[in-house]
Amino acid sequence: MTKKHEELLAELYSLAPPQDTAFYKDMTAFLTGLGYMPKREIEPKFDLSFTHSNGAAIAKIGFYKNKFQLRIKFFACANVPPKYIQILKDEAEAENKMNRFARRGAVPVPSPPPGVFTKKCLSGDCKTCGRIRYYVQSDNGNMLGKCSGEPVPVPDISGIDRNELKRLVTEQHGYFMVLLK
Repeated sequence: MTKKHEELLAELYSLAPPQDTAFYKDMTAFLTGLGYMPKREIEPKFDLSFTHSNGAAIAKIGFYKNKFQLRIKFFACANVPPKYIQILKDEAEAENKMNRFARRGAVPVPSPPPGVFTKKCLSGDCKTCGRIRYYVQSDNGNMLGKCSGEPVPVPDISGIDRNELKRLVTEQHGYFMVLLK
């Protein structure tokens, strides 16, 4: 880790809510241990992307929707805990409401086969990732898609199971290492 990385992390810790600093120190140590180094995003507010030397970004920490929080990718994971499915559902509903196709009444992307959590993105017009979408069923039974190009926020870290979170990140990391060799 370079001096620049250390300075970015010091700034991150100074901006984190004091009661959450230990959590963020633990997570950043875990992420850097896997080889994901902090990189400042060009955002109006402070935001760090944790990116591997192969170009894969697995997490972001900083301000998102005016709240300081962790965001992770977990689209390659099996056995995703219900808490993360609910977070994904909330995000997918918000994203689908804003989607220009959804506003016109068209379905943004085809639904995956039953039991599939992720599938290759078929929208064809997205330059964010162009690879995988999360799928989750809404309360009204519709399938919603969420782009995997941006990490999913973890809004409440107070009662989070760190081992479970690290398992998701480790599993996603393994996928990136195979995919981006």
